[in-house]
Amino acid sequence: MLSRNSREHILELLSAMGVDLPPKTKLPDAELDKRLAKALDSAQYISRVVPTTPFDPATLPTWSSSPNAPDLRQTMMALGACWDDPQGGPVAPIVVQDAEKEISAIPMRIVDVRMFDASTPVLVVLYRHDVSGSASLPETLGWVQANLAAGRAIRNVTATMKEQEMLLRMLKQNSKRLAKSYKAKRTATEKSFMLSFLLPVGPLTAKDMAKFNANNGCTVCGDPAKSKCARCAVMRYCGSVCQKEDWKTHRSLCKSWESAIWHRITFTTRGCRPNGIVIYNIGRFDIVQHGDIYNNNSLPMLFDSSSPQNTHGATPFIVKVQVLTKNLVGPDGKTMVDPDLEQVMFYDKSRALDVLFLRSPETEADFRRMGELVRRQGNPAKGFVWALRTGDWTIDVCVNSFPEPQKW
Repeated sequence: MLSRNSREHILELLSAMGVDLPPKTKLPDAELDKRLAKALDSAQYISRVVPTTPFDPATLPTWSSSPNAPDLRQTMMALGACWDDPQGGPVAPIVVQDAEKEISAIPMRIVDVRMFDASTPVLVVLYRHDVSGSASLPETLGWVQANLAAGRAIRNVTATMKEQEMLLRMLKQNSKRLAKSYKAKRTATEKSFMLSFLLPVGPLTAKDMAKFNANNGCTVCGDPAKSKCARCAVMRYCGSVCQKEDWKTHRSLCKSWESAIWHRITFTTRGCRPNGIVIYNIGRFDIVQHGDIYNNNSLPMLFDSSSPQNTHGATPFIVKVQVLTKNLVGPDGKTMVDPDLEQVMFYDKSRALDVLFLRSPETEADFRRMGELVRRQGNPAKGFVWALRTGDWTIDVCVNSFPEPQKW
C-alpha cells in the first residue's frame, strides 16, 4: 500500500502531465500507479511504435538524421543533443541529475538510435539510478572515472526531481518491452546497468486527457456524488464530510458562483469546416513529430467532425475567450482577420477544448455578448471566463463573475 506521501507524489506527477484528480481521491493505490503508467505510455505514443511486445530495436533501420525530439520534453531534447553532438567521442556518456548535483542522478549511455520513421527516433540506452549516500554510488563513480580515463567527457543534463521520476518510470516500463534476444555492447563498468529505450514525448491527446481526468463524482474524493452545494449548485459532494473539508477552498468561488448567470454557447470546431471553410491553427501544444497525427498527405484533425472530448466532466473550468473581428489590427498595423472569418474562440489551458463559432446573423447576439464580456475585463479582444461543459456541442459561460487573470 502506498504511503500518503507516495500517493501525493503520484498525484503531483499526474498533475504535471495535465491529469488533475481530486486531492482526496479514493482510487486504489494500484489504480493510481496504473493511471500514471498509462499516461507515460500515452505521452510516448508507445502503441504506435511498439504495438506488440517483445520489441527488438534491431529490426528498425539505423537513425541517420538529427532527432527532433520535443519539462520531460526538454530532458529528451538534451539526450538527443548528446547523440547529435558527441563531445566525448562516438557515444557520449550522460548523467541526468538535479541542478545542485547532490540528490539524485541517472548515469546513462545511448548505445544506439534506430528509426521508426523520419521524425521518430528510438533511443536505446543503458542506465542506472543513484541517490546521495546509496551503496551503489562507488560503482557509478567507477563508471565516471573509466569514461574520463578513456578520454570521454561526461555530458551533464539537468532535470528536476519530477522529470527524473517520470524518466525513470518510463525507462522501467520500456525495459520490460524489450526482446530478451536484444543485447547491447557494454563496457566493464556497465554490467549492472539496465537496458531500455526512449521515444520522443509530447503532451497527452484530448482523448487521453479526458480518460485520465475522468471524475464526474465528488469534487473531493471522486466517489459518486449525492448532492450539490446548496448555495452555488455547482460543486458536487458525496456527503457532508467532504463538503465541509472543501469549504475553505470553495468559499471564495461559491460566493461568486452563487449569483452566477450562465449563458449557453453552441460551438463548432475547425474539423467541422463551418460554412465549408477550412480554419487552420497549430497551437503550442500540438505534436508534429508524430506522423500519424500530422503528415504530408492528410491533416485528419482539420477534417474531424466529431465533438471534442470532455476533459472536465461536470466541473467548472477556466477558458480563454478571444473575439476576432475584421477591425482587429496587428503590431504591423494590418488587419488580422478576414471579414468572412470573424469569430469567437474558446480554449482551456491544455487546448483539449479548442472551439469556436463564426459570426453570422444566427450568432450575432452571442458574438456581441462575448465582445462585451472581454471588454469588461479591460481588453478589446480577449479575456477569461468560467465555463461548464453542458453538451457535446455546448458550453455555459458565466457572464457576471470572472476568474483571476491567467498567464496563458
